[in-house]
Amino acid sequence: MQLRVASLKGPLVITELDVITAALGGAAIMTLRRRVVAPRRGRIVVTGAEALPRLGPLLRAAGGGTFTSWNESDAQAYPLCGLMAHHDILIDLAGIAPDNCAPGRTLRLPRERFDYGALVLPGLLSALCRHHTARLTIDVLAACARALALIAPPDQILPALTEPLLVPAVAREVARTLAEHPHHCRPDTASTHPVTKPPTSTSGGQPS
Repeated sequence: MQLRVASLKGPLVITELDVITAALGGAAIMTLRRRVVAPRRGRIVVTGAEALPRLGPLLRAAGGGTFTSWNESDAQAYPLCGLMAHHDILIDLAGIAPDNCAPGRTLRLPRERFDYGALVLPGLLSALCRHHTARLTIDVLAACARALALIAPPDQILPALTEPLLVPAVAREVARTLAEHPHHCRPDTASTHPVTKPPTSTSGGQPS
């Protein structure tokens, strides 16, 4: 839908999956830092990657290292817990990983998805409303993720919703990215107001 609306020069569409992807990307970056692993050297395994198809590209855009998709069909050849012996963090989107598989380094989708979305959306909208942005790119979502990791306390993977630096930090990082990538913006001066859209189901995805 986003590409269709963009092709018609309609308003920018932001989905719930977009903002959750950005927040989870920020949590992944911060988890790597807490383990004293540079993001570019991070080795990440993701179960059920098709649930958030933009997560892998986002992590790579944010300077991430290797990204391995794992599904239950891979279990016989590549047991998940054995795989984690050679990887830094696990993002368990499918909710199938045993608790003892990667203790202290497993990320999952929040029970209340609003909490993750609320970390990203206000600052993102603040920046987008000041630019004639044509589409919500991976670079912009990666900027949101970097901002969250930048201001998260050392003992947490994400900042609190009440963090006063939250909105300006996300807005500043997004604005900087848009300034560095002007092709993300519309060439004309037509008014474009971002609109949000509930998540849509996705399917497909292949194991790495």
